[in-house]
Amino acid sequence: MKKKVCAVMTALCLMMAGCAGGQDNADSRESEQEVAQTLEETGTQAEECVEGIVVLAAMHQYLTVCTAQGELVNAEIPEDGDKLSDGLLLGISVKLVYENGELREIVDGDLQPKASREALWFAGNIMLAMEHQDMDALAALNGYPLYVNVDGGQVIEDADAFLALGADVVFAPERVQAVRAANLYELTELDGGKYVLGDGSPNVTFQKDEGNDRGFSVTGIN
Repeated sequence: MKKKVCAVMTALCLMMAGCAGGQDNADSRESEQEVAQTLEETGTQAEECVEGIVVLAAMHQYLTVCTAQGELVNAEIPEDGDKLSDGLLLGISVKLVYENGELREIVDGDLQPKASREALWFAGNIMLAMEHQDMDALAALNGYPLYVNVDGGQVIEDADAFLALGADVVFAPERVQAVRAANLYELTELDGGKYVLGDGSPNVTFQKDEGNDRGFSVTGIN
């Protein structure tokens, strides 16, 4: 019977590091061979897991998750690989289970985020816009008038004025990095239904907005 061990590759790396630190290279190679032989004899398969928030799902064929470290991971959903209790929904925590480098199944995540599924979905859209430096996508997420911290700070009245700022200004490297590094699992609703993507400044703020179908709007690009 196959024995599945999540993140076994990490464990192996730690074992090898320990060997290298305390023994010579010959002993390390011997230890590696012993581990490989044990895996082969027991039928154990190298298995890794990636956990993240679903920020994009297309036709139940592809999905993108954002890990706690802000890494965007794209994956093709395997046939019969959806093992989620409530199905694949935007804004939920999932675990991608890989076996020998191939995605085998998608299961419920162990980590549970603090924010609502809807807020996480909206935050994911902001992250994707930042990742791809997509002015049109971000303009559609904004609420107007919008504060943008450029040239000492400006209040932008509409989408046309926002687009006129230019991608180089809006997607300044430090701003993109700050937003992309945000941990969605720790995203928390503040007073007035406000959320902040980015630890300190720069950042992007958004809040609840019942005036549109999105339910939220970007209120500040700081």
